[in-house]
Amino acid sequence: MRIQQNTRVTIVDAMANERLIPLAVLGASVAALGFALTAQYGFDLRPCDLCIYQRFPFALAGLLAVLVMVLPVSGRAKVWMITLCGLAFLVNSGIAAYHVGVEQHWWTASCSAEVVTDFTLEQMMADLERPAERPPCDQGSGTLLGMSIPSWNVPVSFFLGVAALIGARSLRRV
Repeated sequence: MRIQQNTRVTIVDAMANERLIPLAVLGASVAALGFALTAQYGFDLRPCDLCIYQRFPFALAGLLAVLVMVLPVSGRAKVWMITLCGLAFLVNSGIAAYHVGVEQHWWTASCSAEVVTDFTLEQMMADLERPAERPPCDQGSGTLLGMSIPSWNVPVSFFLGVAALIGARSLRRV
């Protein structure tokens, strides 16, 4: 009579797969950038400067994930590259939190709207002839389920950062 062992697999065990972690980082990065570009070009939501800044950490994490999957790097280099992905996501969460503060007028940013009180008709006409600039950062360009997009980016990027750091730690054990 054979006794079966408990073969329960935990999330951390599943993340120990060397290919799954960079693939998950790449998938999250592509999804986030795809969402931003679809909102911009598909739904005509113009991004402000801080919205654009929030795309760079996703692009960096995606690039690092591709390098981990394509290049023959050592285990230690993989750990460092996935750690950098996690840190990029955490930095992005900070940028998004700063953006939420600007939107809520808790603080100002250089890309916030300026109140102009003394303007002339000539200045208004000149402004109409210039190409459209980015919208001010303190005026949200869109919402999703009642929250601004940067408000969603704070917890999502934080979760991705923590998950990537846990993944990097699990790779150290492989």
